[in-house]
Amino acid sequence: MRSQFFTIFGAELRRRLTSRAFQIGLVLSVAGIWAIAQLPKWVQQSADSAAHVVAVQASPELAARARPLLAGRYQVVDAPRGAEPVAFMHANRNVAALLKLDVRGGALDIAVYARDPGAFPASLVRRALLPMEIEAATGMPDARIAQILNGPVTIVSIESKFSSAAQADAARAIATLLITLLYVLVVVNSQLTMTSIAEEKTSRIAELLVSCVDLSTMLYAKIAASVSIAIVQLGLWALVGSFAFAGIGGELGSGAPPAGSAAAGVPMLSGNPWELLAIFCAFFFVGLLQLSSIFAAAGSLINRPEDLGSIGFPLILPIMAALLMGIFALSAPDATWVIVSSFVPFVAPFVMVARVMVDSPPFWQIAVSLLINVVTLVVVAFLAGRVYRVGMLMYGRAPTFGQMVKAMRT
Repeated sequence: MRSQFFTIFGAELRRRLTSRAFQIGLVLSVAGIWAIAQLPKWVQQSADSAAHVVAVQASPELAARARPLLAGRYQVVDAPRGAEPVAFMHANRNVAALLKLDVRGGALDIAVYARDPGAFPASLVRRALLPMEIEAATGMPDARIAQILNGPVTIVSIESKFSSAAQADAARAIATLLITLLYVLVVVNSQLTMTSIAEEKTSRIAELLVSCVDLSTMLYAKIAASVSIAIVQLGLWALVGSFAFAGIGGELGSGAPPAGSAAAGVPMLSGNPWELLAIFCAFFFVGLLQLSSIFAAAGSLINRPEDLGSIGFPLILPIMAALLMGIFALSAPDATWVIVSSFVPFVAPFVMVARVMVDSPPFWQIAVSLLINVVTLVVVAFLAGRVYRVGMLMYGRAPTFGQMVKAMRT
């Protein structure tokens, strides 16, 4: 039995690793992760090279006060006061917007002529020129306005594992990436397992294997090969991502949880990247094994290759729902529905990873959730083996629900 398992496992693993489609997909996925990491830099470089020149049309006094307020975001130039705004914009193609400023009735009157109105929303322009508006309305001196607007703001983190907004944003970004990777690996490898089993059955290869190989052994060997492939993919993606997202990871690991927070009281969940990675891997393997078992059992029920889509798509929908729940949990990790769903099998791998990344759930909750999912895995694998044994031996039509229930009970 053991020799059969390793024989099938090795053959399936070699077949998948040497597949040209797998190799091309692996290269493209690595390139995609690197491109995603570089995307913000490319966007910033593109934005920096684009026209960010803003012309100010106002009296010399207003123009002199507006320039330093706008200079932090735009390159400011002067526009002649008598120039017609639309004609000026047509004549100066490098100017992205013209701001016409005037004081009327004790208020600052602002008119914006922009090539792209979406790049110059009223709220953004008003925020930049807020000191001028306050002075126009109150007559308050510039020094006093600057003192009010630049007053100190102290943010005290309560029951949070992050000491700054930058760390929290970085954690959510990494958690979103990990949850998405979990979804991609589960869906891709589970579907490949289902496809492989369906191909063996529809090509009648399974008829030859049944006579010399135990069906349950063959099923578990294929699932183990699928998980091994996922480990290879995850390891390579993590290696590339560790370099590509070094800035985000450094920001996340740069701060310790504030004293007195829940994270400070639980050293295991203090934000150590290796501990977080261990929790992610544990739920990743359990979730992948659960869903691979279900997809493999479903593959044994397929009698025609064209039925793969009709059977596979309904199985993907719950995984998509779990992915969305995990992403929503990032913004409300202590919500009641999030805590409850982090114990639910098939959903917990997504939701619990989200909670651990952005919150500090008690260790017993993580342990109980993992235990529930391990027990579920054992039950699912046992039932999948029974369904697989019935499905692989029936051709022409899928087994009825009653036949599958009878097989599971025998």
